Amino acid sequence: MAKGLFVVLAVVGWVCFIPSALAADFDMTNPDLGMDGPAVGAWHARVTPYAWLAGISGAITARGRSVSTSASFLDLVEDSDELVPFMGYAEVGKDRFSIFGDVFYSRLGFTREDTVQTNPVPGLVLVAAGRATLTTELAIAQLAAAYDVIHAQGTAFGLYGGARYWNASADLKLKINAEVDVEALGLRRKGSIALARSGDLDWVDPIIGMRVRQEITPRDEITLLADIGGFGVGSELSWQIFAGYSHDWQIGHSTELALALGYRMLSVDYEEGRGTSRTALDILLHGPLAGLSLRW
Repeated sequence: MAKGLFVVLAVVGWVCFIPSALAADFDMTNPDLGMDGPAVGAWHARVTPYAWLAGISGAITARGRSVSTSASFLDLVEDSDELVPFMGYAEVGKDRFSIFGDVFYSRLGFTREDTVQTNPVPGLVLVAAGRATLTTELAIAQLAAAYDVIHAQGTAFGLYGGARYWNASADLKLKINAEVDVEALGLRRKGSIALARSGDLDWVDPIIGMRVRQEITPRDEITLLADIGGFGVGSELSWQIFAGYSHDWQIGHSTELALALGYRMLSVDYEEGRGTSRTALDILLHGPLAGLSLRW
């Protein structure tokens, strides 16, 4: 994940340059330089159900048994009957302040072709393809408050802070090819199958980040968002990058419908326990995103 962290720091550094360049051109004391949108002092809100076609790469550990995986969204669709996603975003704000939240849930199944044992034990192999060998559930909820440091001439640069809640579990099916003391390995026997289950894991990561929104036309906007969190409080490290484009249509006096397209990357490095009790997630979720946003 070191390469991913380097990408995050590079993007954050680039984004940090934007406000210094813009500040020279904008008179931040002039209240008439606001972005197009709701009148000054008015509340605004948006709700966005979306589809994130996320692939996953990294390593997942359950009861001391680790597997590495790399599967695109198409791999998961073609090979798994365990793909159950739910996603949504909401935001409410006034003037330069806003509060936004995001929820994501998915149950992912990986076949043998999508996984590789990284700490193999003699006599234990992954179950043959056809049923999921590794099933993981991920629920992620984020809540943050933002303030636009720059809000002028179609450009907004904001800083935000908040928390991201994670809930995860992993079930790993292993076939027993020899006489193995599965209990000594922290596993549970079910016929010729040994089950490694992480149980429910949940933790909260503090996060800090920045967001840039730039109008291209009165109806078109691009957004760049980056944050970093964890810091050993929950996970060791988590980070996120999102880049997107939206186009909106006026459908009422104060209501807009917008199409949002983008690409999102979300990574976490978390572990707890030792030995046969160790459970860990060191994964990167990444893929294109599309949604419909209702704004008023």
